[in-house]
Amino acid sequence: MKRSIVVGIVLILTCPGQVNGAVLLDDRPALDGSSEKEFPSPKLLPLAALYQLKQGNTAKAIEESKKFLKEHPTSVEGYIALGTAALAANDYDMAEQALQEALRLEPERTATMALMAQLFNERGESARAEDWSRKALARSSELGVAHRSLAAALLQLGRVEEAAREASMSFNLSKGRDPVSQFLLARIKYEQGKDEQAELLLTKVLAAAPGSQDAQILLGIVKLGLNKVDEASRLFSDVATRDRNSSWLALGIGITLRLQGQLDKSQSLLTEITVKQPQWALPLMQLGETRLAQGDVAAALTTLTKAAELSPDPDAARLHVAGILLRHGLIDQAIAVTGPLRASSTHAASARTLLANLYAIKGEPALAERELQDMLTADPQDAASFLTLGRFYLDQHRPKEAFAQFKAAAAISPKSAEIPAALAEAYAALGEGKAARQAAQEAISARSGDPTAAVFLCMVDERLGDATQAEACYQEILKQHPDQVGPARALALLEARTNRTADALHRLDALATANKDLVPPLIDIALIQEQAGHPEQATASYRSALDRNGYHPVALNNLAFLLSKNPATLEEAFTLAQRAARVSPGNPQIADTNGWICFLRGDGKQAEQYLTKAVQLAPRDPQIHYRLGLIYQQQGKRDLARAELQRALESPFAEADQARVVLNSL
Repeated sequence: MKRSIVVGIVLILTCPGQVNGAVLLDDRPALDGSSEKEFPSPKLLPLAALYQLKQGNTAKAIEESKKFLKEHPTSVEGYIALGTAALAANDYDMAEQALQEALRLEPERTATMALMAQLFNERGESARAEDWSRKALARSSELGVAHRSLAAALLQLGRVEEAAREASMSFNLSKGRDPVSQFLLARIKYEQGKDEQAELLLTKVLAAAPGSQDAQILLGIVKLGLNKVDEASRLFSDVATRDRNSSWLALGIGITLRLQGQLDKSQSLLTEITVKQPQWALPLMQLGETRLAQGDVAAALTTLTKAAELSPDPDAARLHVAGILLRHGLIDQAIAVTGPLRASSTHAASARTLLANLYAIKGEPALAERELQDMLTADPQDAASFLTLGRFYLDQHRPKEAFAQFKAAAAISPKSAEIPAALAEAYAALGEGKAARQAAQEAISARSGDPTAAVFLCMVDERLGDATQAEACYQEILKQHPDQVGPARALALLEARTNRTADALHRLDALATANKDLVPPLIDIALIQEQAGHPEQATASYRSALDRNGYHPVALNNLAFLLSKNPATLEEAFTLAQRAARVSPGNPQIADTNGWICFLRGDGKQAEQYLTKAVQLAPRDPQIHYRLGLIYQQQGKRDLARAELQRALESPFAEADQARVVLNSL
């Protein structure tokens, strides 16, 4: 994201004199009998230029800087002021000339080097920006602005983890007072797909700098990733009243239009951005996703491929493309994109992990296991690879093999905070309660800075079937941290599972009341009401959840399914289910709901398309196989219906008796 230049020149002046717009800054300490010659000579500062910079009048600042330099042609401060003003005016050639002259006059001035780094960042020459940042840091390792410029350069070069470290260093050196570093860190979190962390950081940036349009726009885009479409729209609308020409604003609106179902408008706006800025990868990515939503997979793949080629780190971008395809339920296409990345010098492990996930979704665990084992073969000293394979074994209900992988990881990285937690899960799956609790305590100790780390021990108690101990554990955490949402929700759900519905509902209602923007407690309430046989109450709770976030996929999906049971609300159900599909197109439960509602509306062809997709995404879900079997039966496709119903009956599910009746009738 291109941001406005932030001029960080703060003057704390004691003014013994002022000459022709310049302030004489006497930076000498109080005289103590030492020779006058031991102190630095006073510096002339171009106060008029700096004042105009502070006012945002870059043209006047350039004029005042040049006027000052006519009278003081060897002033480093004058050239720095001119370079800064030119940089703010996007006159990069003038800025470079002025800063080069400042460096000629005083080659060791680190602030000038940092400005050179900022110049090359703004000009898109990231390698030169990195070089100047490192030159500045070699002379002053705690120069925050140089760490910040280095972070920006590394981000553009695709070295995201390094960028994150430098941005954190810059922010920490400012003691948490630099909103620009915080903004950069938020952007890095966004690039890493850590939307919730980015949202928190940007909220803090806007608290410190409420008028920051860049922060508002990025926060809006982040909120779109969190399905908070209404909140994002309000942010974009606010920015649009002040600046309608921002490309980032147009990008955010284009994504919003897609989520709102206005696909043609989304495509038109995103295409316009890519025509104006053909080298910008992000709008191309979003255009590709809009084309996926339109059902034009071939055109989408072409656009997404081009976007990846334009990215600073093409292999990382291809992984992102695979993630987009996965989100849209296109598993085979995601595998095709990810497969070649096994040979990537930097992203092979991530590629194999993603491939394992894709094969697991397809119901091909042997292929998933092979990918993870090959990852271990490639780097047998990587503890993270052992952990990943171990977690796969846990998901496959193979706890002994999982335990062996976790122990191997511990031998390689004995101080890892993740390994005790993984061992606790394995011990719990093996029914070894004492060992599980001991490992959980070690995991908690490793996260001593987290006040709610003890929740993990409560979860282990639940996994071991000790509801009484788990409840006592949650209560103890809430006694110390009564405002924590996670432990309160976990305790309420435990109460619901142990037939204390009234207690659970009371606790969740208190949570929802105390946290006006929080959606999950309302969904929990609705689920409990639904399971208790109170569909009207559940409907009201889902509607309350959607009042808080009208694009929450779970609330949309569950309410749509409830409403589909009444012919009078079938069309509303269809509208809600379609919105859920736009927000989460690769979710098998949402595809299942859409398929079933299409079936009830008499649209067998569309129902078959949705349920075929749902089966591909969740091949072990008997309910989905059953519904697809019913559709095939209605269409007269007896052999296909029989196969789906037989597959459904391989596992227990609520409507198994009805499935047998239908199967016997074929």
